[in-house]
Amino acid sequence: MENNKCLSELFLAYTANIQVLQSVLASYASSMALYKKRKEKNFIILQHLRRQQLLLYGLLQRNATQRSLWKLNRQSSFWEVNCNCNDDHFFKTHFRMNRTSFETLCGFLKNLHKADTNWRNAIPLQKRVAIALFTLGSSGEYRVVSELFGVGISTVCTILWEFCEEVWQALSAQYIKKLPPTPQTLKDCVDGFDRLGFPQCLGAIDGCHIEVRPNPADATDYHNYKGWYSIVLLAVVDYRYRFLYVNIGAPGRCNDSQIYNASLMKRVMEENELLKVSKKEIGGVQMPICIIGDSAFRFSTSLMKPYAFSMALTETQKTL
Repeated sequence: MENNKCLSELFLAYTANIQVLQSVLASYASSMALYKKRKEKNFIILQHLRRQQLLLYGLLQRNATQRSLWKLNRQSSFWEVNCNCNDDHFFKTHFRMNRTSFETLCGFLKNLHKADTNWRNAIPLQKRVAIALFTLGSSGEYRVVSELFGVGISTVCTILWEFCEEVWQALSAQYIKKLPPTPQTLKDCVDGFDRLGFPQCLGAIDGCHIEVRPNPADATDYHNYKGWYSIVLLAVVDYRYRFLYVNIGAPGRCNDSQIYNASLMKRVMEENELLKVSKKEIGGVQMPICIIGDSAFRFSTSLMKPYAFSMALTETQKTL
């Protein structure tokens, strides 16, 4: 009896589960049928949209104006032929450095390299450096450099700016010393000038006028004694022509002495304790550390300059 009762309960449970399964299968079949109908409807809509897209694309193709890529063909044999076929003297005359120094500089400025594109090949690194050096080392306008190297005028301008920026980023830490000088820097500079024949010298100072186009309202301040508009670059270099100090931006109306008197360099020369104690007796005189300049500067204990030009100078004065 008990076995029959257990079998009866199992049979009823099995029957109930079968009914649930059949209900689930029926619901799944209904859902799949609804999904297939929606999928077929969406596919028909997608086909319709694609036909519309192709139709619109065809209309645009018939009505659109065809755009073409235009390029001015420039040709130049100066860099590709002349500079590579002539001797080192020709190269140095135009770029202010020999080929070995040029290749070394290119090695420092590898970030100037540009990758080729699908439209055209990039200007090689060596040619970009050559364009910048020629522009900086000559009085030629961008238009002249453009024709000489066979590139655009705006390209010359862009290359020059990128070159100057990259030179600063790559070489400033190595070739520009900071003020005030350290004992090691001071000793190196003084010993270097001593070997050249001038004792107790830290550096040589001079100014250079750079032509600018100022605003009409400020033009008077930038009109220099040479008759054109400029800003002044004032620099101090050591015995190896490495920059110790650079001051740029003063209006061209100012002379070198005025700019120096208002500069950080003068304060360093007069107030730095290391320079004050680094004196040396020469000919019975306590000679301080100084810099040397031309006759445009005012003579002082920290700046030496030659005698002013005069027909009455003695041979000793002319030599000094």
